[in-house]
Amino acid sequence: MTIGEYIVRRGRLVQGLSLFCAIALLAASLLFNAFSKKTAGKAWILIWVALVFSITGVIGFLTKCPRCKRSLGSLVSQVSTGRGIKTLSVCPQCRVSLEEPMQPPANPQ
Repeated sequence: MTIGEYIVRRGRLVQGLSLFCAIALLAASLLFNAFSKKTAGKAWILIWVALVFSITGVIGFLTKCPRCKRSLGSLVSQVSTGRGIKTLSVCPQCRVSLEEPMQPPANPQ
């Protein structure tokens, strides 16, 4: 697996998690709205949205370049928003190509 494929997988994970949480939030708010007319009791919706943004941000932050070990969150964010990584072909920090394998090949002696 290349570094670019790894970034795309992580971006799609963020995309899928965000979509699932948005659908769950919509369903829960519709159910909750049917049973309650109080607006003060709906603060959990804001907490849920903040939790989703936090989790997706952490996934991006925890995606590290295998070479320099710095965050590739900006690239994961590009993939998850649908912009892809077509514009970037290297790690923003160490400039390793995204077409490189995740693990460097073993040094034969």
